[in-house]
Amino acid sequence: LIFCMVMSGTTGLLTYVTAPGIGMWVLGIFPGLFMGAGPPLAMQMPLRLREIGTRYAGTAMGMIASVGYILSFTLLPFMFTPLWEGVGPMPAAWFLCVALWVAGGLFVLVPEVGRKYIMRLLGEAEAAAPAS
Repeated sequence: LIFCMVMSGTTGLLTYVTAPGIGMWVLGIFPGLFMGAGPPLAMQMPLRLREIGTRYAGTAMGMIASVGYILSFTLLPFMFTPLWEGVGPMPAAWFLCVALWVAGGLFVLVPEVGRKYIMRLLGEAEAAAPAS
């Protein structure tokens, strides 16, 4: 998730810098691909956390989606567009890039939910199982 968000910001900035040349058309697909990969990865995290699990996953996923929708509604029209009109396009593109980097960086604080976590849970379940 961190990689996807950081790469979406970086490739989005590079797409803007290379516009209107051929680089824009070559790089233009990558910000969308990386941003499209982020939400499904974020939505699976509550299922993997022991404190939330399948019982409260719906509420956690709803909160994640709500924050995303609120930010997408407020970020572009109320923050990005006035910045674009006030100081120019390059600082506005940097702002959007940094916002995506920060979004990816926030997930550094999330506990391990990947393959290592699943293997550890399976090992704990195997050790807790009664011997036959």
